[in-house]
Amino acid sequence: TQGECCCTLTGCDGFAHRVWAPLSGEVLSLNPQVEEEPELIRQSPLDQGWLLRIIPSDLDKELVKLGRPTR
Repeated sequence: TQGECCCTLTGCDGFAHRVWAPLSGEVLSLNPQVEEEPELIRQSPLDQGWLLRIIPSDLDKELVKLGRPTR
């Protein structure tokens, strides 16, 4: 669901960092390469460092929410 925690990344310092879901929908796949090479998240986030692939359930409605600041 958009805005909920979709995964947690733990840094080498031991701190856990939550990643919030940008969209609601069905998770198609997780990137197993990131588990083996976590530096890909920083080095190549739009190519090899992706975390998950989602089929959005209500893309038009949720894209509007992404572009609007919340208060």
